[in-house]
Amino acid sequence: MSIELHPQIDVDKGTALEMLADDLLAVSFIGDDQGDLPAFDALDRLANSGRYTLRGAVASNETPVELINRADIVLEGPEGVLDLLQELAAA
Repeated sequence: MSIELHPQIDVDKGTALEMLADDLLAVSFIGDDQGDLPAFDALDRLANSGRYTLRGAVASNETPVELINRADIVLEGPEGVLDLLQELAAA
């Protein structure tokens, strides 16, 4: 069990992702919990502005259904993330 603490500022994973992706043509984010949904929202906005995006969800008993449903790809644990990254690096 964990508690996610968030300061009272208008920054979350989504706004951080948009700042980091400012001049990129393609952007991906892989998440596994409720706090990752703002990053998926940011990917929606980036896709609407013409960027290529990939939403990944790491499947576990604790992964929110909404995250799984919004993902373009569902990965099986950390091993699945590593496999994807290795495939992308090789491409």
